[in-house]
Amino acid sequence: MDEQQAAGDSAGQAGAAKAAAADSKPDKKAGAKKSATAAKPASKRKPSAKAGTKARAATVQLQLVRSPIGRSPAHRRTVAALGLRRIGHTIEKQVDPAVLGMVQQVRYMLRVDGQTLTDAGKDAAGD
Repeated sequence: MDEQQAAGDSAGQAGAAKAAAADSKPDKKAGAKKSATAAKPASKRKPSAKAGTKARAATVQLQLVRSPIGRSPAHRRTVAALGLRRIGHTIEKQVDPAVLGMVQQVRYMLRVDGQTLTDAGKDAAGD
C-alpha cells in the first residue's frame, strides 16, 4: 500500500510541476500580436489628382435577343458570365479580349451596339 501511495504522490507531483511550468511560460501568441501591431505605421494616402482624368475605356452594349434554352451548356454559361439574365436584357461591358471572345462565342444570341467588334478589339489590344 505504501508503494501505491508513493506512485500516486509522484504522479501528482509531476502533474503539479507541469501545471506550474505552463503558468510560468509567457504566451507567445499574445506577444507576437502586440509587436506586430506596434510595428505597423499608420498610413494616410491622399487620393491622386489624376484619378478623375483617366481616359474612358471603350465599352460595348450587349442585348440578349435569343434564348439560351436548348443551347450547349458552354454557351449558356458564357451568357450568364456576361451578366445577361433574360431575353431583352441589355448590359454595358468594357471592351477587353476576354469579353470579345465571349461575345464571339455566343454572337448568334446577341445584339451588339457600340463599336464594331473588330475596331473594339484593336483598341483593347492596344494596337
